[in-house]
Amino acid sequence: MCFIQKFEETEKLHPAFLGFHSKTATGKPVFNSKPTPFKIAYSAKKTHRTLQDYFHPIAFVQHLKRLFASTFPFEKPNRAVHSVFLHCSASDLPEHDSVDVIEDWHKQRGWDGIGYHYFIKKDGTIQVGRDLEKIPIAQSGHNTGSIAICLHGLKKEKFTNDQYNSVVSVCSAIRGQYMPQKIKFRGHCEVSSKTCPVFDYKKVLDLDVNGYMK
Repeated sequence: MCFIQKFEETEKLHPAFLGFHSKTATGKPVFNSKPTPFKIAYSAKKTHRTLQDYFHPIAFVQHLKRLFASTFPFEKPNRAVHSVFLHCSASDLPEHDSVDVIEDWHKQRGWDGIGYHYFIKKDGTIQVGRDLEKIPIAQSGHNTGSIAICLHGLKKEKFTNDQYNSVVSVCSAIRGQYMPQKIKFRGHCEVSSKTCPVFDYKKVLDLDVNGYMK
């Protein structure tokens, strides 16, 4: 009981609870959305689920969706959005694991800044990139009406569970802000010859055959 009560007291500290704890070198906010024991305990109390429920892979992913949908601080932009595209950084090098590095790469291409709205590090930290009010520069011919998310990685086996938890967090929050409108979640590979984002995003996000989160 004390364990759960401690979380409920912590929850009232809204900014800290949401995870804003630092900024990148260029001043971009950083959000760490990895679940804490207090969050798990709170959700278990509210939904009356057992620990066995959370050890089932599918049930655990669905639980994470519910858990993060109301905690990730996403506010939908004024522009129309109908799709979210997932990308990978095409690198597993630790020195590239930062939104600032990706922004430098994109500026070297002559772009006005980073093309992705969110960047997810190997440890699950979510870094804010492009202003959501701006159309991304991420998937040629399909940028209008979209939000772009990039996970740091290249080889499928090197993506982490922390990254998967965080991308579920962000996508669940986006879906929640647009309901009852349906937002389609797609991989870059669906509109290009690339294999990006490499990992099985349909399984991670538990998408139906039309690309909607179940």
